[in-house]
This record gives sequence, structure tokens and C-alpha cells, in this order.
Amino acid sequence: MKKTLLSVIAGLAVIGSATAVPSMDVQQKNCENGQHVWVEKTKTCVPINPCLSDDAEIKRAYCLAGGIVALPHDKGKRDLMINTYVSNVQYTGVSAITEIDSEYVGVKTLDGNYCVFKLSKYADDHCLSQMMRGFNVYGYGWDKLEFEDRADMNISYSANVNSETECNNIINFASAMADKDFDGKYESGKCILVCKDITF
Repeated sequence: MKKTLLSVIAGLAVIGSATAVPSMDVQQKNCENGQHVWVEKTKTCVPINPCLSDDAEIKRAYCLAGGIVALPHDKGKRDLMINTYVSNVQYTGVSAITEIDSEYVGVKTLDGNYCVFKLSKYADDHCLSQMMRGFNVYGYGWDKLEFEDRADMNISYSANVNSETECNNIINFASAMADKDFDGKYESGKCILVCKDITF
């Protein structure tokens, strides 16, 4: 009986060692195959482009393409938007920006996280996109915006913001995207941005 019991225990030990989970170092090394990226913050191996993943959780956690307006094509403006968004919304900094392909950009952050942005399908001078970028980099998505239906405006959106200073920051960012002073104002606790010279 004792011999049988010892044999069973020894057999289970061999099976257990054969199916043991690889160490984090091994998992990380196996992950770096050109198709995946190791996310240090979550100790997870994810596809280099999570936006194309069939896994809804992976897409939700690491793909920003659906949550914010797409990036401008100009590299300087693109990097400015990424850095400003990561600083203001994710409360960290950027450690690396990598072009995945002609549509997507991968970003590693100083806190060990990873996310992917998508480039816009519109030209960089698309007024509504410039407006939305101003709101987005301060944490305002479509769900926080209101359409301002007023006769004296062409097309405009507003958000309830914390202060006039924050509104001015939003307007200044939209201006940087537009390469000119963007039409905007702070009024009754709201930041209102206006597109007057739209062509769409």
C-alpha cells in the first residue's frame, strides 16, 4: 500500500512539474516575438495591435481607438496629442511611441502600461477633429459633450469643465492642432468650442 501511494505521489509530482506555469521572465521572453508586447504593469502578453483582437477584454483594456478621436497625421501633432493625453488622462508619461502600421500607433508609458491609438481617416485640417482633440486630451469624450444648437454658431460642442483655466487649456490645444487661434470661450461653467469655417 505504501509503495503504491508513493508511486502515485511521485507520478503526480512529475506531471505537476511538466505542466508548471513558466516564470514571468520566460513568459516575457516568449512574448517578445514581434506579434505581441509585454505589458509590465499588468504582467500580460497582448497582441501588438489589441484593436484587432477578437478578445473584447483585451480590446477594452489596451485599444483607445474607439474611446477617443483619432490622431492627426502630422508626426509632431500626433506625438503632442499622445503625450498630452497620457499626462492628463492616464497621469503618467510616455516612454516609447511606435508606428505599428499606416493606421495604428503603439504607446508604452512610464508606469509600464501599453495602449494603441488610431490615425484619423480625416485630413488634419478637419475642424471637428481638431475640436474633439482639444476635449479628448483633457478627458472629455463624446459622452461628456453637448451639441450647442445656437443660431450664432456653425457647429459647436461644450462640456462642463472644472475652471476657466482648463477651458483655456482645451482651446489652446485645439489651436495647436489647427495652427491658428481656435474659436472657443468659457461661459457659465462650460467650455464651448466652435467650428465656423467647416467644409464638411
